[in-house]
Amino acid sequence: ADRGLRELAVEILARFRQTTATGWASGTGQPQSGEVRVDERTGLTLVWIPPGEFPMGSNKGDSDETPVHRVVLSQGYWLSRYQVTNDDYRRFLEAKSGSVKPPGYWDERRFNQPKQPVVGVSWYDAVAYCEWAGFRLPTEAEWEYACRAGSQSEYCFGSDESQLGEYAWYGRNSSGQTHPIGSKRPNGWGLYDMHGNVWEWCLDSKRVYKAREVVDPSGGDAGSDRVFRGGSWYSDARDVRAAYRSRLDPGHAGSHLGFRPLRVQQ
Repeated sequence: ADRGLRELAVEILARFRQTTATGWASGTGQPQSGEVRVDERTGLTLVWIPPGEFPMGSNKGDSDETPVHRVVLSQGYWLSRYQVTNDDYRRFLEAKSGSVKPPGYWDERRFNQPKQPVVGVSWYDAVAYCEWAGFRLPTEAEWEYACRAGSQSEYCFGSDESQLGEYAWYGRNSSGQTHPIGSKRPNGWGLYDMHGNVWEWCLDSKRVYKAREVVDPSGGDAGSDRVFRGGSWYSDARDVRAAYRSRLDPGHAGSHLGFRPLRVQQ
């Protein structure tokens, strides 16, 4: 509870400091790791993820998670602290004045509460929201780097599955539904629900890992499927690991699919 109050205070302060029409605080200095800003147009709370490098993948998972390889991300970025909620998505629908249909499960009680993550959104829906808001989806590499927050273990907090329930809503504790964002513990960079609650669409298709170091990798548009990461309310512990990868047709929109926007430095 104390941690939640502190973070709420930080977000309120970030709002107070904003002085520009774009919703950004004034100042020209380089953001610091973990710095928080609130986007005025969308209301999204953003966390600064610094540039860096990390070992991507896992030797304990599926074959598409190997080989573990060094990834360098040359630019930092702002990432939403939380998964996009029904409240957030409603702003988008209202701004589009009926030209965009409500997502699937919009009227289903298990999934439609204001602070639950929006579900029933396809990759195309997520991209449309991001374009409206001035964001984009993270690449797979950007997503995993942010999820790990400097860790090299199976989860952001380590590899002890018994602690997973402190950080994630997943099949073992979700009671068959999504839950309000931010109600579990955050990772080391202050990001919530990077494990579980809803899967998160990524920008790219699934690339084949190679042993060599890569800089700013992306699966591009190769193939028709798009990657999604992080596990969901129905996933088992194995599928919410930081390195776990899955993919679907970008038109798919299930009750397990949501997203988290990214904005590059301005």
